[in-house]
Amino acid sequence: MVDILNEVNNTSDENVLHEKYNRIYDIYLEEAPYIGLYRNTRIIVYNQKLIGNISPNLFNIYYNIEKWYRQY
Repeated sequence: MVDILNEVNNTSDENVLHEKYNRIYDIYLEEAPYIGLYRNTRIIVYNQKLIGNISPNLFNIYYNIEKWYRQY
């Protein structure tokens, strides 16, 4: 995908652009359900009964998991 996008940026030939965009669309269909473009590293969805210092970071959404506990 990166190679195709680089080729698109470096050409102005409409036939080549049409061919490359069709290939991008084919890759999109093959890689369904989605191609992720954004990930918020400060938000996590969890049950309200989960208590503790729940603070996901860029590297690990389970950061500090050893200090989490469930309230019954």
